[in-house]
Amino acid sequence: MARKPKSLRPSRAARAAEQADFKSWLADAVAALQREQNVNPATIPMRVWRHLYIQGRTPQGAADQAAVSAYNTRPAAERLRRER
Repeated sequence: MARKPKSLRPSRAARAAEQADFKSWLADAVAALQREQNVNPATIPMRVWRHLYIQGRTPQGAADQAAVSAYNTRPAAERLRRER
């Protein structure tokens, strides 16, 4: 008789632990972004943070990449404008 396959869905406790882990990672990444890049974290979409978390980036590495993402989403004319 064939064995019944295990459920691919994580347990409720595992999902709760993963969410808490993501929240603490996100808090560290946002703090690093504000501290070192001087970028408003509200300009970074949640999908970017989620993608960086899934890639396994450290909070510092995610903050660096999020700053690049924020810079690249600005219009070209604004990026090329010289600061006075």
